[in-house]
Amino acid sequence: MPATPLHLGPGLFAAALLLAVADLPSLLIASIILDVEPGSNLVLRLSGLNPPFAYHGFLHSFLGATVAALILAPVLLWLAQKLRNRKFFGHFWAPTAGAVLLACLVGTNLHILVDSFVNTDMQPFWPYLQNPLLGLIPPLELYVACLALFILGAALLAFRLRGSRFLKPAFPK
Repeated sequence: MPATPLHLGPGLFAAALLLAVADLPSLLIASIILDVEPGSNLVLRLSGLNPPFAYHGFLHSFLGATVAALILAPVLLWLAQKLRNRKFFGHFWAPTAGAVLLACLVGTNLHILVDSFVNTDMQPFWPYLQNPLLGLIPPLELYVACLALFILGAALLAFRLRGSRFLKPAFPK
């Protein structure tokens, strides 16, 4: 499985491409949040409990990721409302419901797509039990691609935000 931070590469690249219609923080959060599932399963196994499911369970399917996105979107909207009076990089975080929902759907499903190439215990098309994507991209190439997408995404995001009020300091001198 790609380490959780590697999911930020495809997430950042997608966020840079979808900047006008999807919420950047929501997409980045959604691209990594699903790894709470295998992380919690690992903790359960290390503590002596033996959960009756694989490390990557229902949330690591496209259906599960979509359900997770539908739960995550209202939570992030609520959080944005709580933080609406605070500036981040000189910008108030005030996304629309549609921008957050799109970001959550893209982020969670992109996570599943990336993991599907290397995780043997995943059923991305559940209830279909096979994983036809497994092995199509070798792990090393996938990790390099995730890092490359992070660099490209950061560059594209910087280019698209250049001159934007998003990059102006919150507290001008």
